[in-house]
Amino acid sequence: MTVLRARIVLDSENNPRRDVARELGVASQTIAKWSRRYELEGINGLYDRPRSGKPRRFSRHELIALINETLSKDCPGRLSWSVRTVAKETGLSPAMVGRAWRDLAREQRTLLRDGLVNVPSAAAMATEPAEPASHP
Repeated sequence: MTVLRARIVLDSENNPRRDVARELGVASQTIAKWSRRYELEGINGLYDRPRSGKPRRFSRHELIALINETLSKDCPGRLSWSVRTVAKETGLSPAMVGRAWRDLAREQRTLLRDGLVNVPSAAAMATEPAEPASHP
C-alpha cells in the first residue's frame, strides 16, 4: 500500500489530481489526502498510523501459517474445509478466518491481474515476493 501512496505523491507533483486519480484507479480525495500528509509529515506521512482498538492476537504471518497448517490436513467428516470448520479447528472466529481468506484471494487476483506467474500459496505469499512474468 505504501508503494501506491508514494506513486500518488510523485505523480501528483506534475499532473492534475483528476488525471492521477483516473490513472491509479483511486478517488481524487485519496490523492488530496496523501499529498497533504506528505507535505505535512514527509515520507513518514505515507505509512499507516496506529489504529485504535484491541491489538491483533496474531500477526498476518502467524494467521496465514495457522490457516495453511489446518488446510493441509484432511477435514474431519467433510469433503472440504469451510470458514466455520477452519475456525472451529483453529480456535479463531469465523469472521477472522473469512477476512484472512478474502484478503488472500484479493492478493492472488491482484498478482494474476498484474501478469505475475506462479501465484504462490498463501504461506509463500506471506514470506516471499512474487516474481514478475517473463514475456517472450
